Amino acid sequence: MPAALRRKLFFSLLLALTVPLVSCDSGGSSDGSQNEGPQLEDLHSTNRLITSEGADGEVFDATESELDYYYRDDSDGSDVHICLGDDTIVKGRLSDISTDVNSSGNLVRTQEIVNADGVVLYDEENEGGTTTLEYLEIGTDVGETTRFEVQESDQSSIEGNTDTVRGIEEIPETDEDCANREDFHN
Repeated sequence: MPAALRRKLFFSLLLALTVPLVSCDSGGSSDGSQNEGPQLEDLHSTNRLITSEGADGEVFDATESELDYYYRDDSDGSDVHICLGDDTIVKGRLSDISTDVNSSGNLVRTQEIVNADGVVLYDEENEGGTTTLEYLEIGTDVGETTRFEVQESDQSSIEGNTDTVRGIEEIPETDEDCANREDFHN
């Protein structure tokens, strides 16, 4: 895969595959009112990238790649762990800025990159940049899939990408974990 496509894919996945945890309901209000549509809790999961389809229709099949992308949430944002082809791990951190439900009833989330230490495919000048995602399908359990589209991004080359992730139990934390990454693909 060309380096430019890997960089484009990585930035898309870094921002798009994380799960928001913010103190409001899925409608973006903090008054606790019940809104129809997806709830933030529906996104609380740990995931592995399965595919990423570019706006041009080119599909990256992550299950056939030597790169594996993993995502885990906490109360402030998401951690991104990537196992590289040499079984080393690189990590990044995203912060949730906002969530809302759009007129189609889909959850929309905006995130910011706050740290990308050691993430070799990450474009450093985009640190602090934001990306807005629209969730098209949300799976809540291990083995279920979630799909989302990149609506807007400071890196315009990833706009329109549609990514699919699958829920897993836990993500690799160390180089040793990456050497045994198949253990995380449940």
